[in-house]
Amino acid sequence: MGKPSGANQEPGVRDQPRTGNWGPTGGRVPCGPAAGRKRSHWPREIPGPVKLCPRTRNQSDMTRVLVLGENTFPFHAIDEKRAQFEAALEGFDVTVTDDRDALTGDYDVLVDYLTDSTLSEEQLSALLDHVENGGGYVGLHCATDLTSRAPEDPDSDDTIVHVEEPLPELRALIGGHFLDHPSQSDFGVDIVADHPVTEGVDDFSVLDEPYQVDVDDGVTVLARMDHPDLDDYPVVWTNESRGRVAYVSLGHTDEAFEHESVRRLLRNAIEWADA
Repeated sequence: MGKPSGANQEPGVRDQPRTGNWGPTGGRVPCGPAAGRKRSHWPREIPGPVKLCPRTRNQSDMTRVLVLGENTFPFHAIDEKRAQFEAALEGFDVTVTDDRDALTGDYDVLVDYLTDSTLSEEQLSALLDHVENGGGYVGLHCATDLTSRAPEDPDSDDTIVHVEEPLPELRALIGGHFLDHPSQSDFGVDIVADHPVTEGVDDFSVLDEPYQVDVDDGVTVLARMDHPDLDDYPVVWTNESRGRVAYVSLGHTDEAFEHESVRRLLRNAIEWADA
C-alpha cells in the first residue's frame, strides 16, 4: 500500500437453493471441453469463461467462505479483523486464516484480504482452478494491492517494499489493481448499476481509505467513488469474463467493516459468487 500517514494507516439471505455440480474435492465440475482440461504448468494463462455443469446441494447447506489474510503488515492484520469478518458474515460457514495453503482445500467462495499476494505455484494453481471450475472469488480492499511485498530481509527498516508490475495472473483474474490512496477520509459511494451485488444498497458515505485503482475495460463497474479531491474511481466491480469474480475496495477501517452498506455489499458479493 502507500506510505503511512497515520497511526493505523499504511507505510441478504438467499431464498433459492444453490445449483451446480461438485467434484470429489469440492470444486465445481466444468462441462464440455473444460471437463478434460488438465492443470497447466506455472506460469499459466487464465482461460475465458467456463461452462459449468448444473449442481444440486441441500438448501440447508451454508456457503463455505474462506477469508484469507495475513499478519505481515499491522495496518491489514487479519487477526485484528477476525471478529469483524465473523460478525459481518454471520450465517455463512466462515474460516478466517493466514494459512495460504488453505487455498488448496475445500471452500465455496474465497474472500481475499491479502496485501502481499505472493503465492507458491501450488497455491496459485489451486486458486485459479477454483475460479476456473466455478468457485467464487471476492477481493476485498487490499486484494488489489498486487505490487506490495514484505521485505526479504527480516532486519530491514522497510515495512513494505514494492515491485514495478502487479502479479499478472491475479491482475487478470481481478480485472484491476491498486495504484495509491490519500489519507483516510469520509467519501461517498455511488451505486451506478443494478446487480445482485448492489441489491438493497443505496448511495452512502463511509470513513475509509479511498483507493485509486486501474481497471480493465471489460469489468462491470457497480459503484464509484464520490470524493472531492479524486476522480470517480470504481469501488465495486465484477469480472465475469473470468468467472464469479467480484471486488470491493472498501474494508480498511473499523467504521467501514461495521457499516451496514459495506457489509451488505460483501454479503451480496459472496452470495452472487456462489450462485
